[in-house]
Amino acid sequence: MGHKRLTFLIGPEEHGPLFKSKDDVMSQDEVYHFMKPVFGEGVVYDAPLNKRQEQMQTLAKVGDKFLNLLPCTDPFV
Repeated sequence: MGHKRLTFLIGPEEHGPLFKSKDDVMSQDEVYHFMKPVFGEGVVYDAPLNKRQEQMQTLAKVGDKFLNLLPCTDPFV
C-alpha cells in the first residue's frame, strides 16, 4: 500500500456514498483488494459481486452467533 494513493473516509456520513453507489461507479473491489490475503481467494472482496453479496448476507445473519464462539481475550469482560 505504500506506493498507492489512499483516501480515508471517517464517519458514517462519509461512508454512505461508498456503500450506496453502484459497483460500476465506486468499486469495492479496488478499495478492498488488499484484504484478499486476509479472507482468501474467492472470498468476500475477491469474489464476484453476486457471490460477495451472498457471503455478506450470510455473515450478517450469523455474525453475532459466530462471535459468541470466539474465546474472550479481554480480561475485563
